[in-house]
Amino acid sequence: MAINSLQSLLDMAKKSKNQRVAVAGFDEESKQAIERAVKELGLAFTVFDWRFHGEMGLPSQMEFVKCSSPEESAFQAAKAVSDGPCSIVMKGFVSTSTFLKAILDKSLSLRGKGLMSHLALFEVPTYHKIIGVTDGGMIIAPDLEQKVQIIENAVSFFDALHYEQIKVAVLCAEERPNPNMPCTLDAAVLRTMSERGEFGKNVLVDGPLAFDLAFSARAAQVKGVSSPVAGDADVLLVPDIEAGNLLGKSFSFLCGGKMAGLVLGANCPVILPSRSDSDENKFYSIVAAVAFTGGAQ
Repeated sequence: MAINSLQSLLDMAKKSKNQRVAVAGFDEESKQAIERAVKELGLAFTVFDWRFHGEMGLPSQMEFVKCSSPEESAFQAAKAVSDGPCSIVMKGFVSTSTFLKAILDKSLSLRGKGLMSHLALFEVPTYHKIIGVTDGGMIIAPDLEQKVQIIENAVSFFDALHYEQIKVAVLCAEERPNPNMPCTLDAAVLRTMSERGEFGKNVLVDGPLAFDLAFSARAAQVKGVSSPVAGDADVLLVPDIEAGNLLGKSFSFLCGGKMAGLVLGANCPVILPSRSDSDENKFYSIVAAVAFTGGAQ
């Protein structure tokens, strides 16, 4: 069963119990999202920060732990998940580099065996279900091996949501393998791997596909392209971070889309919000992490 809206994802997340989120640094920009998560999901939060926040009026479900620096705040937040009290880690008021350094610290258990990649989930008025874009936030120019891992990370999310079939479109500028366009050659290899069942029996990977074909069954029909993924993709695998960034921001700013995002590939969900994310986007990112953790239990 596909998830057709972020509200449906929220309904799924509400079934997950006893979740606690470790936050590295607290800021006013995240406060509304966190308060909403406390109210609607019954979540508990532990905030690790080097400043005093009594004046912010923290909810009773939020524990505050005083740290000495941004670096310690990030490390202690990651450690809280590594040691067990928390199940999700979230970047608040610390730099991305400081936050990720803590996630990858070898003395902790958050570092996964493979690649970490970003998955953005969009609810777009012109599409019939939630659609994922990967990777527009972590891997700059993935090679074929990295694309395999990016797909596997995205599949792990949709598997946790109990999708019976997961359709991945490998986006390129044209629909045929072209030696002058390496991404099209990668797409053909990924499709062959999928046909062999290397991504799982419930995963269909097709490409190269132009965006219009992945997004619109009518476009595929007009162009005479037959694909089980065309017009019904769950995941759009982009060729590089620039394409993912542009596509995601187009969904948000031009199409009025709502977004949730998280980093996959670590041993827990990692919420890595952008500074420009709205409170709503940050809230739904928390929702996505909770749904993923609850579904995978």
